[in-house]
Amino acid sequence: MAELFEHEQVLGMMRTGRDQWFYCGEVSDDLINSLVSAVDAKPELQAVSRPARRRLLSALVECLQNMRNNTPTVPNESVPNSIVLISKISDYEYGLRCGNIMLTADVPELDERIKKINSADQEQIKEMYMKQMSVVLGDGNRKSAGLGLLEIARSAAGKIEYRFIDMDGGFTFFCVEVNVQLN
Repeated sequence: MAELFEHEQVLGMMRTGRDQWFYCGEVSDDLINSLVSAVDAKPELQAVSRPARRRLLSALVECLQNMRNNTPTVPNESVPNSIVLISKISDYEYGLRCGNIMLTADVPELDERIKKINSADQEQIKEMYMKQMSVVLGDGNRKSAGLGLLEIARSAAGKIEYRFIDMDGGFTFFCVEVNVQLN
C-alpha cells in the first residue's frame, strides 16, 4: 500500500519556529486533560486575566475534542493521525495549529461549515452558537453537537484558517490554524 502522505512534509508546513508544545499521535481524554493542565499552569498565562486564559483553553479543548471525535482509524499505524502545535506569538497572543486525518467524503460538508462560520461576524457567530445550543439541549446529544467550530471561532482573533491535504485511500489531512489574543 502506498504511503497515505508524507507526514514530515505536513509537520514542516505546520511548524512555526515558536512552538512551545508539540504533540503527534492519537488524541485521548487523558491527553486533552494533560495538555490543557500544562498550558493553564504556565506561569506567563497565570498573569493573564481568567477570561482571556479561558478563551485560549476553550479553543484548545475544542480543537482536541474535534480531533478525538472525528479522526477515523487509519490502516497505516506508522502515520500519526493527529498533530497539535501551540505557539507563543507575543505576550498576548497564542497560535493553535492542529491537524488530523479525516475521511475525504466528509471534506465538502466541513469546508462548507467553516466557510459559513468565517463569513459571519462575532454577533452572528454568537447567534449561530445559541441556536445550535438550543438544538443540543432539545435532543440531549452533546457528542457531535456541532458546537466545536463555533466555540473555536468565538475564541479566535480572526478567521479560522484551514486547508485539506489529499491522502491515499479515501483519507484527507485537515489542518486548522487559529490565533487567540489574551488581552
